[in-house]
This record gives sequence, C-alpha cells and structure tokens, in this order.
Amino acid sequence: MPKRTLAVDDNAVMRDVYLHLLSDEGYVLTVASDGWAALEALGAYTPDLVLLDIVMPKLSGWEVLETIPSTREWHDIPVLMVTGLIEPSAVEADGYPRYDCYLTKKKTGKDLLVLVDKALEGTLHTTEEPTILP
Repeated sequence: MPKRTLAVDDNAVMRDVYLHLLSDEGYVLTVASDGWAALEALGAYTPDLVLLDIVMPKLSGWEVLETIPSTREWHDIPVLMVTGLIEPSAVEADGYPRYDCYLTKKKTGKDLLVLVDKALEGTLHTTEEPTILP
C-alpha cells in the first residue's frame, strides 16, 4: 500500500517539488498551503508522514506541530520540519513539541527521500533527540 504524505508549505514551488519528488517514488501526496489547511487535511485523513514548513501564514509550523502529538489519531505520525530557516537555534530551544527531523530546504532532493524512507521505517534517529540537518 502506498505511503500517504502530507506536505505543508506556503511556497507553491516547494509544494510542486514535493509533488514531483514523492509522487515519482510512489507516495500518495496531499499538499496544504498554510497551517489551517494542514489541520483540515489531517482531519480529513491520517497521513503516514508530515513534511512541515515553519514560517507560514495563519498558523506556523510550530503551532501545527503542537496539535499533532496531542491528538490521539496523529500522535505517532513522523514529522519532518522542512524550512528555509538556516539557523537551527529555534529548534534547540526548550518547549517545542516532538518532531523527528529538522532540515533546510537545501535538502529537498535525494537527501529528502532518504529521510522520508527512514522516518517511515522508524529508523531516522536512534536517540530521543531529533536529527538536525542545516
């Protein structure tokens, strides 16, 4: 059965990149252009993985991320934070909800596919700390 992925980004070019990259690998992809649309998509179906931008209108990726682990149906969904923010200092701050990987949009080719596969297999990282790839 194909893996279902939700890609959330306010940048139309990035949504296109995800669409082509993941669809070509057999993933079923749903895209959302902001945080509210992401929550609506999560309510409509439960994906196997979420790719989540941080800086977006309406709700930021961090705000969406606060909802995911607190909802029973979404609690175990792997989340990859994919952002244009190069500085990971915000990631290291206390208080952010659980996510599996933080990577910059520079890693949106083959590197992203490897991370997506590892996240879905549950082998992305072996500690409680997320993987950070600037």
